[in-house]
This record gives sequence, structure tokens and C-alpha cells, in this order.
Amino acid sequence: MVHRSFFIVAGVHADVIKKVKVEPEEISQDELTYLLDTTASSDTLMISFAVFPAPGGKSAFDFRRATHPLGVKRLFLRDPHMMWYQKGTPGIGDDVPAVAAFLKKIIAREGVKRVVMIGNSGGGFAALLFGALLGVDEIHAFNPPTRLREPDDTSMPDQLVALQAEKGREIPYLDLQVIFRKHLSSSTRVYVHFSRGERRDKRHAQYLQEFPNVHLIEYPFVSHHVARFFAERSMLTPLLDAAARGDAVAVRTTTRAMFWTALPWYVPGRIIGFAGKVLAKAGRMLTKGSPDR
Repeated sequence: MVHRSFFIVAGVHADVIKKVKVEPEEISQDELTYLLDTTASSDTLMISFAVFPAPGGKSAFDFRRATHPLGVKRLFLRDPHMMWYQKGTPGIGDDVPAVAAFLKKIIAREGVKRVVMIGNSGGGFAALLFGALLGVDEIHAFNPPTRLREPDDTSMPDQLVALQAEKGREIPYLDLQVIFRKHLSSSTRVYVHFSRGERRDKRHAQYLQEFPNVHLIEYPFVSHHVARFFAERSMLTPLLDAAARGDAVAVRTTTRAMFWTALPWYVPGRIIGFAGKVLAKAGRMLTKGSPDR
């Protein structure tokens, strides 16, 4: 496959802004905190917030491949702090208002008429947060946390405890229900995609069910990694294309196809998950009963 070259504006940790010509697969993400691709002649801007990496992994800019064919302007951000953008991101600012101001400036400068925010997991939280604060047209969040107050609210409790130790427990931007009540525009269309088999993800999605313009889309899937599942099957691009065009009917059609694609994997996934828990419990019992302990 041949990818077109494009110019990007890249923000780096040293707070330096540079303009470089690259191929998408050549982008080094170790030092960059955001990438802005404005080569498309489009009045739509799609903003993607990166998911937190797995322990020992590196943060990457999400949805680059899925959004590449769309012909829209694209902005990719990541949070090297891995604290849900509550400490901002280097090269942009050190808190949520600073990141919001940066995004607002980019949107105004590019003169776009439509803004879509997307994200997965922690990136989904950011898409919902900044999408509400800025009143964007559409948001798609995959298995996002929607309330970050207690350790059980996240798979990264140590990060939350560290954040609260630094900034206090009453951080104003960690409860999206409160944020939505204050800031969510009735014209913003919100889609929360979540896995049926993940209790925490389902709980977070349902936390926003009071809002009439929030659409909860449940997939018969057992893992938190539902976005990866659909990306591997090339199903995110049609969904995001519909979002970019503001075609709600196409979104419904695409998510219905995604549902039926995930369905055959649900029962085997539940069986495997249950077997894994049984084996893990048996292992703990054997270790606990070992005479060496």
C-alpha cells in the first residue's frame, strides 16, 4: 500500500514546534505530544486522543490508520503523564483549561465547520471531556471511564492515587456526569461504545445514560479492547467516515454490523475468561498452601 506524504505540525516535549514532511509509518512518537495533519482540503477536523499504553509499553497516536483514508484534517494528541490530561501535555499546557484553549485555537485557526473527537479508554475520557467543554459536533468514545474518583473506577489505580495526592481529591474535571450537566451542548452527538462483558466499562457507560444526546452502544464483547478488535477487522474507518460526514443513519448501520461481527466471539470469550479466573484462583490457593510460604 502506498501512503501519501504529508506535512505535519508536531509538538515536542521541549516545547518546540517543527514542520516536517514524513510518511505515516515513519513518524517517531517518542518525543512528540501532538501531530496536526492539515493537508486535506476539508472543513472537518477529527481530533484523536491516545489511549494509555500497557505497562512497559509506549504511548502511540491512536486512530492514525483508521482515519487516513477519510480526507479530513486530523489532530492527534497523547498524554505522556498518563493522568487523563489533568496535568495537560508537554508543549501544550499543564492543565485541562490549557489543553482546551489549545484545541480551541487550532479549531479557529483551521476555520473548520465540523469537529469530531474520538478516543479509546483513557483517550475516550479525554474525547468526552474536551468535546463537552468545546461543544464539538460529535464524539465517539470506546470503553471510556466516565468517573474517576475511586481506585475501582480505573484499571490504573496507582495513577489516580498519585494524581489525587498531587492535586487533591476534588479535581473538577474527573466526573463527566458533572461536566456534561454544566457544559454538554444539546447539539453535540455523543456515542459511547462499550463491552457487555466488562462490568467496569458497562458501569461507566451507564453513568451517562441520563443525557438524551448520549447514545450507548453495547457490543457482545468480553474484553476492554473492543476498539482494537474492530480496528483489526477494518471496521473503524467506515464508522469514523460516517462521523466525519455527520451521517447518523450510517453510524447506526455501521455499529449494527459491528455488533454482529462481535457476537460470535462473545460466548467463547466468556468461557475462556471464566476458565482463566478458575485457574488463577486455583493457582493462588496452591501457592498459599505451599509449605515454602
